[in-house]
Amino acid sequence: MNLSTDGAALVLDAGALGLERRDVETTLGRVVVHLRAGVAGAGSPLILLHGAAGSWSTWTPLIAEWDRRGDMAGRALVLVDLPGWGDSPFPDNEDAYTIEALGQTVLEAADAALENAGAVLETADTAAANSATESADTTPGARRGATRYRLVGHSLGGFVALHLAAAAPERVSRVDLVSAVSFAVIDSGAHPVRAFRRLPGFTGLLQGMRFLDILPGRGAPLVRFLTRLRLLPLLVSPLFDRRRPVHPSVVAALGEELRPHAFVAGTRRAARYPAHARWRHITCPVHLVSGDRDVFVARDDPAALARTVPTLRRTRLAGTGHFAHIENLAGTLDAWGSDTRSAG
Repeated sequence: MNLSTDGAALVLDAGALGLERRDVETTLGRVVVHLRAGVAGAGSPLILLHGAAGSWSTWTPLIAEWDRRGDMAGRALVLVDLPGWGDSPFPDNEDAYTIEALGQTVLEAADAALENAGAVLETADTAAANSATESADTTPGARRGATRYRLVGHSLGGFVALHLAAAAPERVSRVDLVSAVSFAVIDSGAHPVRAFRRLPGFTGLLQGMRFLDILPGRGAPLVRFLTRLRLLPLLVSPLFDRRRPVHPSVVAALGEELRPHAFVAGTRRAARYPAHARWRHITCPVHLVSGDRDVFVARDDPAALARTVPTLRRTRLAGTGHFAHIENLAGTLDAWGSDTRSAG
Protein backbone atom coordinates (compact mmCIF):
# COMPACT_ATOMS: atom_id res chain seq x y z
CA MET A 1 0.00 0.00 0.00
CA ASN A 2 1.26 3.46 -0.95
CA LEU A 3 0.44 5.53 2.13
CA SER A 4 0.48 9.06 0.76
CA THR A 5 -1.25 12.41 1.16
CA ASP A 6 -1.79 12.30 -2.63
CA GLY A 7 -4.72 9.94 -2.02
CA ALA A 8 -8.33 11.01 -1.43
CA ALA A 9 -8.73 12.20 2.17
CA LEU A 10 -11.74 11.58 4.35
CA VAL A 11 -13.66 14.65 5.49
CA LEU A 12 -14.42 14.26 9.19
CA ASP A 13 -16.20 17.62 9.60
CA ALA A 14 -19.75 16.84 8.53
CA GLY A 15 -20.64 20.53 8.39
CA ALA A 16 -17.98 21.13 5.75
CA LEU A 17 -20.06 19.02 3.36
CA GLY A 18 -23.39 20.44 4.49
CA LEU A 19 -24.29 17.28 6.40
CA GLU A 20 -26.28 17.28 9.62
CA ARG A 21 -26.29 14.51 12.22
CA ARG A 22 -29.54 12.86 13.30
CA ASP A 23 -30.03 10.12 15.92
CA VAL A 24 -33.13 8.03 15.25
CA GLU A 25 -34.72 4.99 16.87
CA THR A 26 -35.18 1.89 14.73
CA THR A 27 -35.94 -1.80 14.98
CA LEU A 28 -32.30 -2.43 15.94
CA GLY A 29 -32.03 0.48 18.34
CA ARG A 30 -30.45 3.91 17.97
CA VAL A 31 -28.96 4.62 14.55
CA VAL A 32 -26.87 7.66 13.60
CA VAL A 33 -27.52 9.32 10.24
CA HIS A 34 -25.73 12.19 8.52
CA LEU A 35 -27.83 13.87 5.86
CA ARG A 36 -28.63 16.72 3.52
CA ALA A 37 -32.33 17.36 3.17
CA GLY A 38 -32.12 18.23 -0.55
CA VAL A 39 -34.79 19.98 -2.60
CA ALA A 40 -38.03 18.74 -4.14
CA GLY A 41 -37.83 17.58 -7.74
CA ALA A 42 -34.10 16.85 -7.73
CA GLY A 43 -34.59 13.09 -8.03
CA SER A 44 -34.68 10.14 -5.68
CA PRO A 45 -32.83 10.66 -2.39
CA LEU A 46 -29.64 8.64 -2.07
CA ILE A 47 -28.93 6.29 0.81
CA LEU A 48 -25.21 5.55 1.12
CA LEU A 49 -24.32 2.34 2.98
CA HIS A 50 -20.75 1.78 4.13
CA GLY A 51 -18.98 -1.55 4.49
CA ALA A 52 -17.51 -3.38 7.46
CA ALA A 53 -14.91 -1.32 9.36
CA GLY A 54 -16.56 1.79 7.93
CA SER A 55 -18.96 4.59 8.75
CA TRP A 56 -20.51 7.63 7.09
CA SER A 57 -17.05 9.16 6.57
CA THR A 58 -16.07 6.55 3.98
CA TRP A 59 -18.33 8.37 1.50
CA THR A 60 -16.94 11.87 2.02
CA PRO A 61 -14.40 11.84 -0.86
CA LEU A 62 -17.19 10.74 -3.20
CA ILE A 63 -19.55 13.45 -1.96
CA ALA A 64 -16.86 16.11 -2.25
CA GLU A 65 -16.27 15.07 -5.88
CA TRP A 66 -20.00 15.01 -6.62
CA ASP A 67 -20.20 18.55 -5.27
CA ARG A 68 -17.27 19.64 -7.41
CA ARG A 69 -18.87 18.17 -10.54
CA GLY A 70 -22.42 19.16 -9.65
CA ASP A 71 -23.59 15.59 -10.26
CA MET A 72 -25.98 15.39 -7.31
CA ALA A 73 -27.06 19.01 -7.01
CA GLY A 74 -30.21 19.25 -4.89
CA ARG A 75 -30.39 15.52 -4.10
CA ALA A 76 -31.11 14.46 -0.55
CA LEU A 77 -28.21 12.40 0.81
CA VAL A 78 -28.61 9.96 3.70
CA LEU A 79 -25.44 8.40 5.13
CA VAL A 80 -26.36 5.65 7.60
CA ASP A 81 -24.02 4.28 10.26
CA LEU A 82 -25.15 0.65 10.22
CA PRO A 83 -25.84 -0.89 13.65
CA GLY A 84 -22.55 -1.86 15.27
CA TRP A 85 -20.50 0.58 13.18
CA GLY A 86 -19.61 4.26 13.43
CA ASP A 87 -21.62 5.89 16.18
CA SER A 88 -24.50 3.38 15.96
CA PRO A 89 -24.27 0.87 18.82
CA PHE A 90 -24.50 -2.86 18.26
CA PRO A 91 -28.06 -4.05 19.06
CA ASP A 92 -28.77 -5.28 22.59
CA ASN A 93 -30.56 -8.31 21.13
CA GLU A 94 -28.00 -10.01 18.91
CA ASP A 95 -30.55 -12.58 17.72
CA ALA A 96 -32.41 -9.73 16.02
CA TYR A 97 -29.30 -8.76 14.04
CA THR A 98 -30.06 -10.20 10.57
CA ILE A 99 -29.67 -8.98 7.00
CA GLU A 100 -33.45 -8.56 6.87
CA ALA A 101 -33.42 -6.44 10.04
CA LEU A 102 -30.52 -4.35 8.71
CA GLY A 103 -32.54 -3.59 5.58
CA GLN A 104 -35.60 -2.65 7.62
CA THR A 105 -33.44 -0.47 9.87
CA VAL A 106 -31.95 1.38 6.90
CA LEU A 107 -35.40 2.35 5.61
CA GLU A 108 -36.62 3.32 9.08
CA ALA A 109 -33.53 5.45 9.72
CA ALA A 110 -33.68 7.22 6.35
CA ASP A 111 -37.43 7.87 6.56
CA ALA A 112 -37.22 9.20 10.12
CA ALA A 113 -34.15 11.37 9.51
CA LEU A 114 -35.59 13.01 6.40
CA GLU A 115 -38.97 13.52 8.05
CA ASN A 116 -37.29 15.15 11.05
CA ALA A 117 -35.37 17.40 8.67
CA GLY A 118 -38.60 18.51 7.01
CA ALA A 119 -37.57 17.25 3.58
CA VAL A 120 -40.15 17.34 0.76
CA LEU A 121 -39.54 14.17 -1.22
CA GLU A 122 -40.68 12.20 -4.22
CA THR A 123 -42.77 9.16 -3.30
CA ALA A 124 -43.42 5.80 -4.88
CA ASP A 125 -46.83 7.06 -6.02
CA THR A 126 -45.46 10.09 -7.86
CA ALA A 127 -42.20 8.64 -9.22
CA ALA A 128 -41.94 6.77 -12.49
CA ALA A 129 -42.55 3.29 -11.10
CA ASN A 130 -40.35 0.31 -11.74
CA SER A 131 -42.35 -2.90 -12.06
CA ALA A 132 -42.82 -4.36 -8.59
CA THR A 133 -41.90 -7.99 -8.10
CA GLU A 134 -43.24 -10.16 -5.34
CA SER A 135 -40.53 -11.34 -2.98
CA ALA A 136 -40.18 -14.20 -0.57
CA ASP A 137 -39.38 -11.57 2.06
CA THR A 138 -41.53 -8.62 3.12
CA THR A 139 -39.80 -5.62 4.63
CA PRO A 140 -41.87 -3.23 6.79
CA GLY A 141 -41.76 0.18 5.16
CA ALA A 142 -42.33 -1.25 1.66
CA ARG A 143 -45.62 0.57 1.17
CA ARG A 144 -47.37 2.83 -1.30
CA GLY A 145 -46.81 6.53 -0.75
CA ALA A 146 -43.35 5.99 0.76
CA THR A 147 -40.16 7.58 -0.52
CA ARG A 148 -38.25 5.72 -3.23
CA TYR A 149 -34.51 5.72 -2.73
CA ARG A 150 -31.46 5.23 -4.86
CA LEU A 151 -28.98 3.04 -2.95
CA VAL A 152 -25.20 3.21 -3.06
CA GLY A 153 -23.51 0.40 -1.15
CA HIS A 154 -19.92 -0.57 -0.46
CA SER A 155 -18.93 -4.10 0.63
CA LEU A 156 -21.42 -5.16 3.35
CA GLY A 157 -23.49 -2.08 2.49
CA GLY A 158 -23.80 -3.41 -1.05
CA PHE A 159 -25.07 -6.73 0.31
CA VAL A 160 -27.77 -4.88 2.29
CA ALA A 161 -28.63 -2.74 -0.74
CA LEU A 162 -29.22 -5.85 -2.86
CA HIS A 163 -31.48 -7.24 -0.16
CA LEU A 164 -33.55 -4.06 -0.12
CA ALA A 165 -33.85 -4.01 -3.91
CA ALA A 166 -35.29 -7.52 -3.75
CA ALA A 167 -37.41 -7.19 -0.61
CA ALA A 168 -38.83 -3.69 -1.14
CA PRO A 169 -38.78 -2.96 -4.90
CA GLU A 170 -41.27 -0.10 -4.54
CA ARG A 171 -38.79 1.67 -2.24
CA VAL A 172 -35.72 1.37 -4.49
CA SER A 173 -35.24 3.16 -7.82
CA ARG A 174 -31.73 1.86 -8.57
CA VAL A 175 -28.65 0.38 -6.88
CA ASP A 176 -25.00 1.32 -7.38
CA LEU A 177 -22.55 -1.16 -5.86
CA VAL A 178 -18.91 -0.54 -5.03
CA SER A 179 -16.84 -3.65 -4.29
CA ALA A 180 -19.97 -5.36 -2.97
CA VAL A 181 -19.41 -8.68 -1.21
CA SER A 182 -21.65 -11.54 -2.29
CA PHE A 183 -21.44 -15.28 -2.85
CA ALA A 184 -17.81 -15.93 -1.92
CA VAL A 185 -18.27 -14.18 1.44
CA ILE A 186 -21.42 -16.23 2.05
CA ASP A 187 -19.38 -19.36 1.34
CA SER A 188 -16.50 -18.17 3.53
CA GLY A 189 -18.78 -17.51 6.48
CA ALA A 190 -20.44 -20.92 6.16
CA HIS A 191 -17.40 -23.04 5.19
CA PRO A 192 -14.17 -21.13 5.99
CA VAL A 193 -11.81 -24.06 5.41
CA ARG A 194 -13.31 -24.98 2.05
CA ALA A 195 -13.52 -21.32 1.01
CA PHE A 196 -9.94 -20.41 1.87
CA ARG A 197 -8.54 -21.12 -1.60
CA ARG A 198 -11.37 -19.18 -3.25
CA LEU A 199 -11.16 -16.09 -1.01
CA PRO A 200 -8.02 -16.30 1.16
CA GLY A 201 -7.86 -12.59 2.02
CA PHE A 202 -11.34 -12.35 3.46
CA THR A 203 -11.28 -15.82 5.06
CA GLY A 204 -8.00 -15.06 6.81
CA LEU A 205 -9.30 -11.71 8.05
CA LEU A 206 -12.48 -13.37 9.33
CA GLN A 207 -10.43 -15.78 11.44
CA GLY A 208 -8.45 -12.82 12.78
CA MET A 209 -11.68 -11.02 13.68
CA ARG A 210 -12.97 -14.13 15.45
CA PHE A 211 -9.77 -14.22 17.51
CA LEU A 212 -10.04 -10.52 18.39
CA ASP A 213 -13.70 -10.96 19.29
CA ILE A 214 -12.88 -13.35 22.14
CA LEU A 215 -10.18 -11.11 23.62
CA PRO A 216 -10.93 -8.75 26.55
CA GLY A 217 -12.47 -5.59 25.19
CA ARG A 218 -13.16 -7.49 21.95
CA GLY A 219 -9.66 -6.76 20.70
CA ALA A 220 -9.87 -2.96 20.92
CA PRO A 221 -6.77 -2.64 23.18
CA LEU A 222 -4.73 -4.76 20.75
CA VAL A 223 -5.86 -2.66 17.78
CA ARG A 224 -4.86 0.53 19.62
CA PHE A 225 -1.50 -1.03 20.45
CA LEU A 226 -0.88 -1.94 16.81
CA THR A 227 -1.85 1.57 15.81
CA ARG A 228 0.68 3.06 18.23
CA LEU A 229 3.35 0.79 16.76
CA ARG A 230 2.37 2.01 13.28
CA LEU A 231 1.68 -1.56 12.20
CA LEU A 232 -1.93 -0.96 11.16
CA PRO A 233 -1.04 0.16 7.60
CA LEU A 234 0.81 -3.13 7.12
CA LEU A 235 -2.15 -5.16 8.37
CA VAL A 236 -4.75 -3.44 6.17
CA SER A 237 -2.53 -3.14 3.09
CA PRO A 238 -4.10 -6.21 1.35
CA LEU A 239 -7.34 -4.23 1.06
CA PHE A 240 -5.70 -1.74 -1.32
CA ASP A 241 -3.70 -1.91 -4.52
CA ARG A 242 -0.11 -1.21 -3.51
CA ARG A 243 0.51 1.18 -6.41
CA ARG A 244 -2.30 3.60 -5.62
CA PRO A 245 -1.88 6.37 -3.01
CA VAL A 246 -4.00 5.90 0.12
CA HIS A 247 -4.41 8.92 2.39
CA PRO A 248 -3.45 8.35 6.06
CA SER A 249 -6.95 9.42 7.13
CA VAL A 250 -8.37 6.33 5.40
CA VAL A 251 -6.10 3.95 7.32
CA ALA A 252 -6.75 5.81 10.58
CA ALA A 253 -10.49 5.42 10.06
CA LEU A 254 -10.10 1.69 9.44
CA GLY A 255 -8.33 1.34 12.77
CA GLU A 256 -10.98 3.40 14.53
CA GLU A 257 -13.85 1.48 12.92
CA LEU A 258 -12.44 -2.03 13.33
CA ARG A 259 -15.24 -3.77 15.27
CA PRO A 260 -14.52 -7.51 15.46
CA HIS A 261 -17.86 -8.44 17.03
CA ALA A 262 -19.91 -6.62 14.39
CA PHE A 263 -17.69 -8.06 11.65
CA VAL A 264 -18.13 -11.63 12.88
CA ALA A 265 -21.87 -11.22 13.50
CA GLY A 266 -22.44 -9.68 10.06
CA THR A 267 -20.56 -12.49 8.32
CA ARG A 268 -22.46 -15.10 10.31
CA ARG A 269 -25.79 -13.59 9.21
CA ALA A 270 -24.67 -13.26 5.60
CA ALA A 271 -23.72 -16.96 5.57
CA ARG A 272 -27.35 -17.85 6.34
CA TYR A 273 -28.86 -15.48 3.78
CA PRO A 274 -30.60 -17.11 0.73
CA ALA A 275 -29.02 -14.78 -1.82
CA HIS A 276 -29.90 -16.68 -5.00
CA ALA A 277 -33.55 -17.04 -4.02
CA ARG A 278 -33.90 -13.36 -3.02
CA TRP A 279 -31.76 -11.46 -5.49
CA ARG A 280 -33.24 -13.07 -8.60
CA HIS A 281 -36.36 -10.97 -7.89
CA ILE A 282 -34.50 -7.66 -8.35
CA THR A 283 -35.95 -5.59 -11.21
CA CYS A 284 -34.41 -2.14 -10.76
CA PRO A 285 -31.15 -1.16 -12.52
CA VAL A 286 -28.01 -2.35 -10.70
CA HIS A 287 -24.44 -1.31 -11.54
CA LEU A 288 -21.49 -3.06 -9.90
CA VAL A 289 -18.04 -1.44 -9.87
CA SER A 290 -15.25 -3.60 -8.46
CA GLY A 291 -11.46 -3.72 -8.55
CA ASP A 292 -9.33 -6.48 -10.01
CA ARG A 293 -7.24 -6.49 -6.79
CA ASP A 294 -10.18 -6.86 -4.41
CA VAL A 295 -9.42 -9.55 -1.80
CA PHE A 296 -13.05 -9.54 -0.60
CA VAL A 297 -14.55 -10.34 -4.01
CA ALA A 298 -13.74 -13.66 -5.68
CA ARG A 299 -12.91 -13.62 -9.37
CA ASP A 300 -16.15 -15.46 -10.20
CA ASP A 301 -18.38 -13.30 -7.96
CA PRO A 302 -19.34 -10.62 -10.54
CA ALA A 303 -20.34 -13.23 -13.13
CA ALA A 304 -22.34 -15.19 -10.55
CA LEU A 305 -24.07 -11.99 -9.48
CA ALA A 306 -24.87 -11.14 -13.11
CA ARG A 307 -26.46 -14.57 -13.59
CA THR A 308 -28.61 -14.00 -10.50
CA VAL A 309 -29.57 -10.34 -11.00
CA PRO A 310 -30.81 -9.94 -14.60
CA THR A 311 -30.61 -6.12 -14.51
CA LEU A 312 -26.97 -5.98 -13.37
CA ARG A 313 -24.25 -4.13 -15.28
CA ARG A 314 -20.67 -4.59 -14.13
CA THR A 315 -17.42 -2.69 -14.51
CA ARG A 316 -14.04 -4.04 -13.45
CA LEU A 317 -11.40 -1.43 -12.60
CA ALA A 318 -7.75 -2.29 -13.17
CA GLY A 319 -5.23 -1.78 -10.37
CA THR A 320 -7.93 -1.25 -7.75
CA GLY A 321 -8.56 -2.95 -4.42
CA HIS A 322 -11.56 -3.18 -2.13
CA PHE A 323 -12.14 0.57 -1.74
CA ALA A 324 -12.76 1.53 -5.36
CA HIS A 325 -14.67 4.69 -4.38
CA ILE A 326 -11.57 5.95 -2.54
CA GLU A 327 -8.63 4.36 -4.38
CA ASN A 328 -10.00 4.97 -7.87
CA LEU A 329 -12.65 7.64 -7.43
CA ALA A 330 -12.40 8.97 -10.98
CA GLY A 331 -12.61 5.45 -12.41
CA THR A 332 -15.68 4.68 -10.29
CA LEU A 333 -17.51 7.81 -11.40
CA ASP A 334 -16.48 7.35 -15.03
CA ALA A 335 -17.83 3.77 -14.89
CA TRP A 336 -21.17 5.01 -13.60
CA GLY A 337 -21.11 7.74 -16.26
CA SER A 338 -24.50 9.21 -17.05
CA ASP A 339 -26.05 6.75 -14.58
CA THR A 340 -24.63 8.92 -11.79
CA ARG A 341 -26.57 11.98 -12.94
CA SER A 342 -29.79 10.26 -13.97
CA ALA A 343 -33.02 11.02 -12.13
CA GLY A 344 -33.31 7.48 -10.80
